[in-house]
Formats: sequence, C-alpha cells, structure tokens
Amino acid sequence: MGLDYYAILGIGRSASASAINLAYRFVARACHPMRGHYYPEQMPIQTIPQWRYWELICEAYEVLSDAARRHVYDSLGEEGLRTFTFQDGTVGYTFSGDCDRIYK
Repeated sequence: MGLDYYAILGIGRSASASAINLAYRFVARACHPMRGHYYPEQMPIQTIPQWRYWELICEAYEVLSDAARRHVYDSLGEEGLRTFTFQDGTVGYTFSGDCDRIYK
C-alpha cells in the first residue's frame, strides 16, 4: 500500500491548490527539524521519527502542488506515480529530496 499524501498534509482529496499550499505551510512549520515543535500525537502518522516525517511532508507537497503529478497520483496512486510516463517523456516520479528548496 502506498503513501496517502493527502493524509500526510491533513487535507481532503478535493482540496484546492491554495488549500494544499496552506496545509503544507502549517504542517511543515510545525514539523520543521530546526524551527518547529514536533508533537507526534498531533500528526496523522505517529510512528515515524521527525526527520522522516519532514521528508514525507515535502514529498507530499511536491506531488500535490504539481497538477500533472497530482492527477496521476489521484488516478493511479503512489505506485502508479512512480512508473507513469509523463508527457515530457520522463518516466516515473522520484522525490528530489531537497526539502529546504521546497520549504522556501
């Protein structure tokens, strides 16, 4: 079973782009390893360390903030997203891993 990016950000599947951005900023600020306060009991996924949760938040935002990736994710799920061929010819999605760039 793949990750539920919507649950990670604490939003519904019908969320608008601005709602996704707002939810990301709220959760990222609360969980940032250097700036936030991490309260696992308040997070949708409570069994992982803070640094891994921070990466999942960034990955969820990277997927859901891009219309093409979000459409593929909604249709095929996380596994489908990783193997899908996009219109620009790129095959699959791999998280960039650059949380600091995404957070700015």
